[in-house]
Amino acid sequence: MNYHHFDSKTKLYTHSSPAVMNPKDNKKPLPTAFALFVDLPALEKNRVARCNENRDGWDVVQDFRGTKYWVSYDEEKEVTEINELVPEGAFLERPEEPIDRVKSRKVSTLSNAVNLKIQSGFKSDALGSVHMYPSTETDQLNLAGLVAIGMDAAYVCEDEQGLWDKRLHTAAQLKKVAIDGAIWKSALLDEFRARRGIIENATTVEQIDSISETY
Repeated sequence: MNYHHFDSKTKLYTHSSPAVMNPKDNKKPLPTAFALFVDLPALEKNRVARCNENRDGWDVVQDFRGTKYWVSYDEEKEVTEINELVPEGAFLERPEEPIDRVKSRKVSTLSNAVNLKIQSGFKSDALGSVHMYPSTETDQLNLAGLVAIGMDAAYVCEDEQGLWDKRLHTAAQLKKVAIDGAIWKSALLDEFRARRGIIENATTVEQIDSISETY
């Protein structure tokens, strides 16, 4: 024979303990606060016992506390109350991210990647052999300014041995460098636009994920 204890506020069953029998009547347990000498009901999953209003028996109530659910991709909630149910239309697992957001993020990633590539330097054989030229926004403006002036000038570049230095370029050579850089940049932007088009027409996240993010 056991006492079945319940919480003083929620009235929910908490635990059981051996009954202490009345020494004057060995068939009756001594009364104790917040406990019933009434057998617990059979409980299925997500069900708990709660002391009834008359404190002479148990009610069986639903208990989904701790159950997480999502009302949207961004909004996760949790059942915190007895008899609270997961709302109709909610998801027990996080739903897939809206495909338009996946597309937007992918395009943004590709845009950042192509901009970094454009500023990473390009090759030109304007000096008769292949040299690497800087291509940050400042470098592009400086080169465009020299070409516009139309004069010979020393311009920084890297030779095949990896040595960066200012090297004399004729006006024609500087123009050739600028043209090579423009062609290289244009090809990168064409590739970006092509990938963006595929993304915009994609119908699944798998198609979007398959697009390379490197150039």
